[in-house]
Amino acid sequence: MIFHHTGSKDTYITNKIIGGVKRATDANVGYASTIDIFKLHNESTLKGSSGDIQEISRGLLYFDLSELKSSINSDVDPDNSSLKIQLVLSDVQGTQVSPENFILDLYALKAGFEEGVGQNVTGFSDLDVANWAYSAQDVAWTTAGAFEGDETLIASQTFASHEDLRMDISTFVKAHWTNSSTTPNHGFMLKLRTSFETDSRSYFVKRFATRHSRNPFIRPKLEASWVNYHIDERLHFEAGVQNKISITHISKGEKSNLGSLPVLTLSYGDWSKTVSDPAVAQVSLAGKVQTGMYEATIPAIDVEGSDSALKTNLVASGSLLLQEQWKIGDQLFYSGSFNLLNELSQNSMVQRDLRFNIVDLKSTYTTDETPKIRLFVRERNLANEPVRIPIKLPSQIVHKAYYQIKDTNSLNILIPFSDVLSTPDDSTRLSIDSNGMYFSFPVSVLPRGRTYTIDISYYDRGERRIYESNTAFRVQ
Repeated sequence: MIFHHTGSKDTYITNKIIGGVKRATDANVGYASTIDIFKLHNESTLKGSSGDIQEISRGLLYFDLSELKSSINSDVDPDNSSLKIQLVLSDVQGTQVSPENFILDLYALKAGFEEGVGQNVTGFSDLDVANWAYSAQDVAWTTAGAFEGDETLIASQTFASHEDLRMDISTFVKAHWTNSSTTPNHGFMLKLRTSFETDSRSYFVKRFATRHSRNPFIRPKLEASWVNYHIDERLHFEAGVQNKISITHISKGEKSNLGSLPVLTLSYGDWSKTVSDPAVAQVSLAGKVQTGMYEATIPAIDVEGSDSALKTNLVASGSLLLQEQWKIGDQLFYSGSFNLLNELSQNSMVQRDLRFNIVDLKSTYTTDETPKIRLFVRERNLANEPVRIPIKLPSQIVHKAYYQIKDTNSLNILIPFSDVLSTPDDSTRLSIDSNGMYFSFPVSVLPRGRTYTIDISYYDRGERRIYESNTAFRVQ
């Protein structure tokens, strides 16, 4: 899952020379629409100064990390290894000249700052704090420019030119959550690496959007992502390989834990197999134990060996209907059946012609919703026998699939396919249960008043393919 947390404050500070007579060390640009990072070397003159003249800017950002933690705490354990938190800033350089081949470093600020209400980024005539000299009203930085040199370096990124900023700050954020006294959160400073600030070249200008940008898609954010998919293999339970199936206990319409771990028994005629603790366990997703949800890991059914009683019928028909029972002692909690499939080889690696339908997508959502979206998957050339009574066709499944959400007009991607990120992960992987494939996402990551569509990427017989649903929904 992917969650976006927006910033509370951002600005940049500078000692840029104005008119050759003074530096803008008292200027504030807290309401500007961009954070400008630059260094100018001997590009200006300053009355009364001799030697090299450097003009520098540094970005300041603040995110409420406690609010981020409370927003995701019900879905992921803050210490879970799959939880990744990245700072994302959008490049808004446009057609303007941008510096090339430079490094930006992100540091933890040692003191808090006020954002201010200044906007003038041409003459730097708005006097307010924060600025190069002061972090807040009547509170000076310990060292002008907010950087003392012994701050904690959190992350770095090398830029060729116009790239967006994407820095992994998971270690710092988790350390703050563990002990806010030893790792306080006063915000972040973004600056050119010191060696670039002090060399004899100019770097003008790397420009990022601020939280005051009119375009909600490009405002600064922390992107939290974690792995929380779950696979139930009832719909494709194969002999010869390990499989997993699960149940969820419901009491009076609510998920409820059983008194102890149940025991699973699979049977077919005179054959049976029992699975118990430790192969049966309560399901945990992203470090959060799922109330009332239990999973059994079933060793490979060996029809050539210990499970040979199944071989004749399985080979003859290609599948067998296994009965399942989940019990604690003599008390039965669930019974059902599913097909055991024979292992088959193919004489071709041609991909299946799959048809995807999103069956329960509403036309509108509000930002406080986390909908569960289901897919119905069938092969286009799959023929069904005619029947006299209505039937419910079962969905097929694809074991490895991912979702993506994008704006229908601008085609901006708000939630990307996580399998093709620069560091791939499974944060947008689809789950599977006995009814088919599904996923959930927080609508709050999508700006209101716009329409969005969902794409599916999936892997079938060694090839990655993409299905574009063209089914739209609106966030209000």
